[in-house]
Amino acid sequence: GPTAIVAQINKALGGEGVLSDECQMLVKKYEGEIIKELEAGLNATTVCSNVGLCPGSECAVCELVLGFVDHFVGSSTGRNLIQKVLDEVCDYLPSPAGESVVPCDKVKDLPDVTFSLGGHAFTLTPQDYILVQSSGSGSNAQSICLSGFIGIDLPPQLGELWILGDVFL
Repeated sequence: GPTAIVAQINKALGGEGVLSDECQMLVKKYEGEIIKELEAGLNATTVCSNVGLCPGSECAVCELVLGFVDHFVGSSTGRNLIQKVLDEVCDYLPSPAGESVVPCDKVKDLPDVTFSLGGHAFTLTPQDYILVQSSGSGSNAQSICLSGFIGIDLPPQLGELWILGDVFL
């Protein structure tokens, strides 16, 4: 559906943007190292390489986050300011296509969502509209819960588009 409406749905579900979530995990894990490197005056590319994120799948997010930090902090490299910006920057990252994650421990408490199409009500349970992806095994197993509601905007002359996927088949 339209990204603004999908964003409202995902917010009501307690979701946050995929980039925001990845950013928060990155900051939580590497904040001390990142602050130390930035205090030493190193640039984003060097910092991300030194903490082991570049090259790799988290490299682009690291460089994006540190680019924001550099923009807001500038030449002031005080530890407290860097930490404050790092702690807040994740909330301002855009979410591509409105993709959101919800805390997996909250899925059981999410509401049913009902669509009305052609006068017929179609009710989706959280198990229908949340995709649980797991990785790892044993004590290293981790899950991420993705909202099935993703935004797509078309030119205004085409109108709104809602793609109703597999749960309606």
